[in-house]
Amino acid sequence: MFDGNTKKTSIKNLKSEFVDWFYPTFCPKSYRFLFKYGGSELNNIENKYFQSFNDRLFEVDLDNIPEKIILIKGNLINKYNVDDKTFAYYSYDLSHGIPNAIINKHYIEFLVEYNKIINKKR
Repeated sequence: MFDGNTKKTSIKNLKSEFVDWFYPTFCPKSYRFLFKYGGSELNNIENKYFQSFNDRLFEVDLDNIPEKIILIKGNLINKYNVDDKTFAYYSYDLSHGIPNAIINKHYIEFLVEYNKIINKKR
């Protein structure tokens, strides 16, 4: 039962919005394989990231996007210093770091822009 003190959750999965933002405008030809076959390779990136960092990459608390960005950047910097190095090895083996680059450059940029947009609406 809602008691008035419970904070409404603002968690949202932003994967489809990221794809809509990234693919038509920013996606170089060398990255297009990620989106073939229903985005299965992007799903692999998400799953490998979760295995290593126990964090859902595209699940974002809209009230705390800057904190999510800091978390992602920290995870990527420390990808070889975690117990489960699944993401680090996967990213290196898959076109020498494309998954890492997509997250570190493009997804972070997307989150920054998304945060600006939702803050203007508030």
